[in-house]
Amino acid sequence: MTALTIVMLLVLPRVAAPHFEQMFRELGGEMPALTRFVLSFWGAPVLSIIPLGCMSTALFFRRSAPIGERRILLVVAFGLTVVGSAIYLLGLYLPIFTIADQIQ
Repeated sequence: MTALTIVMLLVLPRVAAPHFEQMFRELGGEMPALTRFVLSFWGAPVLSIIPLGCMSTALFFRRSAPIGERRILLVVAFGLTVVGSAIYLLGLYLPIFTIADQIQ
């Protein structure tokens, strides 16, 4: 799940950003701030650095830390990945909602 999220965070902005920007220019609107953040160069690293840090810490201390602490770190990493993915998807869907509002 985390690897898929990382790939999605790194590849999708490079593919989707030009299409979103062109669509909004044609409609005369401006992209929502969350969408601009998600599609920016810094969107993916900001949303993925904390889950990656938790996973790296759990893997680095796999011999010395008790298994309970490592599990907590991995559960936190998974939870943050899910939250980061939700923020990312919301940022990608906001333009669609905005365009729908402009059409009505």
